Order: sequence, then structure tokens, then C-alpha cells
Amino acid sequence: VWTQSFLAAHKMAPGDRMWVGLIARMLQTVLALPLGYIADLVGVGTIMLVGPLATVIAAVPLWTVILHNPTSLVAVGWAFGVGCGTLGLLVATLPYFFVVELFPTDVRNTAVGISYNLGFAIFGGLSPVMAEVLLSVSPLGPGFLWMGGGLVTLLSVIVAIVCQRNGMITMTHVRKSPYFGTSTFADDKTGKLSKKDSYANPESSESESTSEYTSTDSTSMA
Repeated sequence: VWTQSFLAAHKMAPGDRMWVGLIARMLQTVLALPLGYIADLVGVGTIMLVGPLATVIAAVPLWTVILHNPTSLVAVGWAFGVGCGTLGLLVATLPYFFVVELFPTDVRNTAVGISYNLGFAIFGGLSPVMAEVLLSVSPLGPGFLWMGGGLVTLLSVIVAIVCQRNGMITMTHVRKSPYFGTSTFADDKTGKLSKKDSYANPESSESESTSEYTSTDSTSMA
């Protein structure tokens, strides 16, 4: 929203601003399902690392293009429409699948609702103000703000992974292994859905395995 206001203030034609916004939204809409399929193959956590990392790398260069070509439909279309649209796809499509498993079912709705809306209200609400202030400090200020957001997300995921591996926190309350690698509901060879759902309670899966073992053992003894 703030970028659109910046482009308007720098005399970009309203029709051109509509097109660059439309390119970004259409790109995110068309590629959402393919990204979900890729996430099933490589894990939601992998996308949650790639998206912020790409943002850290590309934020300032993309903003630089927009800053120096605010009236060019081609330049802004590629930088904002395609570039920002792709980064938005990577960082804004799958966080819900990542966050929802952080909490056990008895507090999941409350915990996800509070954390998401609190973060959205504080950071989303103050971002335009921060971008305007940083722009007055440096022309590249908004780009660094964007890069900072990606860096915070990237470090948060990395710290969470380290804490999970050291037994300090539990990142997932749905799957046995959190977010990385091929999803257990997809067969590694065929890619087809298996009968055992990866979203099943791990304790239930263990109970089923124990029951199957007991049944087999009893039959053998008989």
C-alpha cells in the first residue's frame, strides 16, 4: 500500500500503478497452488527459510529499481509486480501452515489468532510510518526496512530449529518431524497420497503400530 502511495507521489500514471499491482496479485494467485505442491515435497519449513532469505538478498536491489524509475511501467512492473509479487508469494502464502502446528490443539485457535493479529497490527500497521521515516533518512531506507523484515523472519525460523533440536521447544504438535523434507503423507517414490495421514496424531500412529505388532505376535504364537 505504501509503495503505491510512493509511486503516486512520484507521478506514475494511475493506470500503470493498477497494472503493477495487478501483476503482483495475479502472480501470487496463479502460483499459490504450485507453491503448495512444492512445499509438500520439500517441507513448509524449507519455504519459510527460502522466502525470507530471498527477501534479505533482493529487497534493496528491487527498491533501488523502483526508486530510480518510479514512472516506468516496465521497470516498476518487473521490480514491484514480478519481484515483490514473487517474494510476497514465498513469505505470505505458507506461514499459516507453519504457525498452526506450533501450538497444541487445546490452545491453537487462541494462540494463532493472538500472535498473528498482534504481529499484523503492530508491524503491518506501523510499516508505512516506518518506511516514510526511513525514506527521509535515506533514499534506500524502505528497502532496508523490507530487508530487515526478512532477516527477522529468517533468524526466527533458524533459532526455532536450533531450539527444537536441543529439546528446548516443540515446534510441531501435528507431525512427527517439523516442516522439512517430503511430507509423510506423500509416497517418496510415486508422489501419491498414502493411507496414513501426516496430520494424524503421532501418539495415535505409535498406538496403531503397537497394536499391529501385538496382533501379529499373537497370531504367530497361535
